[in-house]
Formats: sequence, structure tokens, C-alpha cells
Amino acid sequence: METCEKVIEQATKKGEYKPQLQLFTKVDGGGTQSTGAHQVKLVSSRIVKGTDFHTKAERFEVELTVEEKGVNKTYNFPVKNRQGGVHYLVERFAPLKEGTEVVLEGKKSGKASYVDVKVADGQGKVSEVNIEDIPTIEEDENINKTPTGDEDVADTPKEDEIPF
Repeated sequence: METCEKVIEQATKKGEYKPQLQLFTKVDGGGTQSTGAHQVKLVSSRIVKGTDFHTKAERFEVELTVEEKGVNKTYNFPVKNRQGGVHYLVERFAPLKEGTEVVLEGKKSGKASYVDVKVADGQGKVSEVNIEDIPTIEEDENINKTPTGDEDVADTPKEDEIPF
């Protein structure tokens, strides 16, 4: 719709809106499907408050800002895994610096799905990651959510509030 497009355009210009990087889409009848590989440049990251997809409980998330084809996009994932430890994506992104080019791809392993992260070498080549080194996550856990207005995903917690 034209009005909505104008709102998005204005909000983007003011820095108040960034589209979400979609690594998975929902499939009719349940489940998800990968949207393929996305080569992106890491721009920044920050801790925000989000909502757990399954329990609807508030949780801390990492909001990753990436640049894909000249457009800044966000991708959120939890700080903690279901067992209370550090989420595997936090571990994977920790050694990477802003400006690093990576390839992100949603993948499946049986019924579980996960995000595959490969570092690009600057010439379009990527370094391989052993799949056994990446823990799997439950189906649909990493689907980005669009805030409904009553979620407070934009709040940035103070450093002493971070759960570790």
C-alpha cells in the first residue's frame, strides 16, 4: 500500500526503521524454509529486550545490524540458549569485527533448524565451518518477529542488566 511505503521510507531516512534480515520463512502447513544464503557486512551489535518466540517471556537479545546490498538490516537472536548458557550465535559472532563480511544461511538438520555462519575472505570465498561444531535449535526459534507495538524490543538495557 502506498501510504505504508511512504511511512517506511520516512522512518528509514530518519534511522527509526531497519528492515529485518529474513533467513527463514514460514511454510503453509507449518515449519520453515530457508531463504538462501545472504552475504552481509557486519555493521554493529547491541543488547536489546525482546520476547521469546515460544513462551512469550521477555528476554535479552543481540540485535545484529548488517548491510546487505547497501541496505542496513537487523537480525535478532537470544543471548542465552534454552539451557541457560551462551547462545551459539553469540559465540560465533564474538571474535568477528565490524566490517567483516559473512554469509548467513538458514539450514535444517532433521526437524531442527540453525543459522550457518561463514566468514567471507573478501573475494567472495567463504571459510567452511564444521556442522558438528554448531548446536541445533528448535524449529522456528530464529524466525525474526515483527513487533506488534506492545513488545518493547527497542529498549537497550544497561550493562549491569545483561544476564551474564
